[in-house]
Amino acid sequence: MAAWTLRHRLHQTGIWCSFINYAEATFLCVQQNLAANDTTLESIAVLMHLFLSDAMMILHSDYSCRSLEQLKLLAEDNRWCECMRPLNPSHWSGDIPAIDALANWPPGPHSRHLAQDVYEVDDKFIVKRGLDVTIKEVMALEYVRRYSSIPVPRVHGVRCVRGEVHIVVERIDGQLLSQVLDDGLLDSDQIQGIVQQLLRYVDQIRSLEGDRREVGSWPFGLPYSGLFRFPPESPITSLAGLYRYWEDRWEAADEHNGKWPLTGKTDGNESMVLGHGDLAPRNIFVRDAQVVAIVDWETIGWYPDFWEGMMARRYPSSESTWWDQVSAAMEADGEVAKSFWHIIKNATSRS
Repeated sequence: MAAWTLRHRLHQTGIWCSFINYAEATFLCVQQNLAANDTTLESIAVLMHLFLSDAMMILHSDYSCRSLEQLKLLAEDNRWCECMRPLNPSHWSGDIPAIDALANWPPGPHSRHLAQDVYEVDDKFIVKRGLDVTIKEVMALEYVRRYSSIPVPRVHGVRCVRGEVHIVVERIDGQLLSQVLDDGLLDSDQIQGIVQQLLRYVDQIRSLEGDRREVGSWPFGLPYSGLFRFPPESPITSLAGLYRYWEDRWEAADEHNGKWPLTGKTDGNESMVLGHGDLAPRNIFVRDAQVVAIVDWETIGWYPDFWEGMMARRYPSSESTWWDQVSAAMEADGEVAKSFWHIIKNATSRS
């Protein structure tokens, strides 16, 4: 208990959310092993996910969890059940346990290690697994695939094993945009074409759900993934509140000479729009100067309108054409966006 109380409140919230992810994966593992029928497993998974999304907010805030009756009403939305279909073994395409078993360290003749907890199997499948992999990513992939024309990997199946989520998706025939930019394989017109494709996809994402009054994870809950690996301890309802969160993340925030003055820059009534959340070139696959897939959807949620453009510029290279074209097209070059980017970049480099 003493070690717990000595931790920063943001770190406590991060540990709490990690435990909740573990609990969700363990619960769904039991359900999968029970071989629940088609309707039961999906509806139970949705109800559990909504309940745990509420539970993330009760550690340090006055937030009150919704009642079971309220959660049941939300869980009756067929869209959420459809997004949970890859969890049901009756909907798996292929021998998911066998594919998953090949994704081990050290890699064998049928697998290749791509990144931490990410493997390629038989040149056809990608297996992503680990304690930081979430059910929400599965839901988001299915949701975006079903309700938009945005290209995303097809989910073949999902296993929950010993508190971990194991996702098996198709391998994308393409190259990461970050690598293509590094290799100088795109001219200015091709870069502009890719930026225009992304703009259309950003518009599609925003049209899937209405605006909200707070920064949050899709479909509900605090942002917890990617940049928000230490989630906020309570809902964030303004740009000023979001900036204060990043000041807390950056222990030396008072040394930041370009810090955005919080007065006079916002009326405090900002709407947050639905977005991917981390639309960086390393999460975009291209082929022949066309976007063929956008990956890593665990970050989907509600953010300020400049967020997608700010994150799309997140490319550590001297390549200025990409930066300039994204800045102009996605309106990510304003004073507020610049201030957020500076503090986020410094906070994440320190934590």
